[in-house]
Amino acid sequence: MYYNSLKTIVLVALATCFSLMNGYAQDTKEPEFLGDIYFIQTDGTYVKMDREVCSIKTKTNRVPGLSILNSVKSFMSIKGPEAKIRITKDNQPIQFIVKCKDNSLSPETLISVVQFEKKKKERRFNMGKTSILGGSEYGITESLPYEAEKYGESSYKITITGLEPGEYGIMVSEQDVEPGSYIAYRCFGID
Repeated sequence: MYYNSLKTIVLVALATCFSLMNGYAQDTKEPEFLGDIYFIQTDGTYVKMDREVCSIKTKTNRVPGLSILNSVKSFMSIKGPEAKIRITKDNQPIQFIVKCKDNSLSPETLISVVQFEKKKKERRFNMGKTSILGGSEYGITESLPYEAEKYGESSYKITITGLEPGEYGIMVSEQDVEPGSYIAYRCFGID
């Protein structure tokens, strides 16, 4: 009789544990749509990051006294000097959940984190340059470092540490290319 009671208690305890684990797994919140990103706040709640569209701009440098171009620089520009989502420098590490088509690829091939240069009416990121004398370089050549792990069925949880005050953006390259060479970023600022 003692053995049957003990067996019943163990079975009930295991059933309760599995029920709680299953409930926890169902609470795992992934962004709903491809390319969406959630910022995980320090209290564990989520904030969906706004989609900010960049335009590609170019700036030409001319050789003084001549009518030829010396170089052409291209950069992404986002309207407004600051992102809406603000994070204090002391609230690091910073974590995000990024929804992708699936999470079977290395996240470094899909997700880029960049720091923008802050101007009066815009934030911008240098995308490359071409020189008449030779040489060109375009694209996001270097993402800021982050750690990543699979999250849910098709997302990644990325963790970023050591960011200094400034304006930053996250781009998911596999789906954020928009018609007309516009690229959508999810932006945040460190104060």
